[in-house]
Amino acid sequence: MPAVVQSIRSRHDQRDLARIASAARLAQSRYDSLTLITAQLGQVASFAGARPLSTVLLSEIARVLPESSAVQNITIDSVGTGLLTVVGPHSDAILDALQRVPDVSGVHVLGPIVSDKLSASSLDRVATQFTVLEGSTAR
Repeated sequence: MPAVVQSIRSRHDQRDLARIASAARLAQSRYDSLTLITAQLGQVASFAGARPLSTVLLSEIARVLPESSAVQNITIDSVGTGLLTVVGPHSDAILDALQRVPDVSGVHVLGPIVSDKLSASSLDRVATQFTVLEGSTAR
């Protein structure tokens, strides 16, 4: 084989090898990115699965509360103990309604019921504690 043909083939082969090496680096980079993203998505899924769906419980509470009542504060800890402050015109109606929330038990008042006098009407502020039932979507 003449030296010129061999030289041309050699340069052609080197260009092909360079293209293959570039494609391999790109494929490895994409693979590494996918591996990292997959790990991060796994962490997000794990975190989301461990968090309570407080919005479900909040909607259940809002549904049972009497008209003119409002949730002022709600917190639920990791063991399912909830603290809830509700403001409304009648504390007895608020407490009765909270007893009917499907995913909670043991609703009881924390401290005194405070009446806030606003113009002609009075609003009661009721701080309660409850337990989210085991197996609830809110836990």
